Amino acid sequence: MKTNYHCSDKQIYLTILFEFVWEICYIYKVIKTRKGVSSDARSFYCKNIGGVFLSSVIETVTELVTPILDERHFELYDVEFVKEGQSWYLRVYIDKPAGISIEDCVQVSDILSEKLDEIDPDPIPQAYFLEVSSPGAERPLKKQQDYERAIGKYVNVSLYQQIEGAKVFEGTLEKLTETELTLDYLDKTRHKQIIIPRNKIAKARLAIKF
Repeated sequence: MKTNYHCSDKQIYLTILFEFVWEICYIYKVIKTRKGVSSDARSFYCKNIGGVFLSSVIETVTELVTPILDERHFELYDVEFVKEGQSWYLRVYIDKPAGISIEDCVQVSDILSEKLDEIDPDPIPQAYFLEVSSPGAERPLKKQQDYERAIGKYVNVSLYQQIEGAKVFEGTLEKLTETELTLDYLDKTRHKQIIIPRNKIAKARLAIKF
């Protein structure tokens, strides 16, 4: 005997609505419990914590991640908490002499995420992306230690105002003092040296020489 089942439009609508709500709940659960969703295995999505002020976020993360890095003989290079478009990004840059691997980033991200989840009350309710990575080949030079490590390397220096008709110089960092640095750069086919006061530097970074 064959039985025919008929559903009203209302029943179909309720069924679709139930399936949609269930799916949203499932997706939300995945986002809350997973420590990483990334195309390059470097970005980790979490809804964790932060702070009302950017400085407090950076301070909190620095305090949490420093012991994690010390145990592994890693170095904390920088911490950023920025909004890009509609999304917030918490970026933690780590380093070590032999270079940071993706596995290192994953390990630090997982532990840091757990530490952030333990804080109660939650200082930042909004979702954000947590990214743990190396500073990269063109890493910025911010601290004195960064500049010291860059001696003998190729760097890019941007200035607040022009020196000798230019605001950007690329060359080898030859010398460094507390107040100035000396670059050896190529002007067409000739090598020249320029002394740049450090208080005139807007930003500096390592550069790739082509």
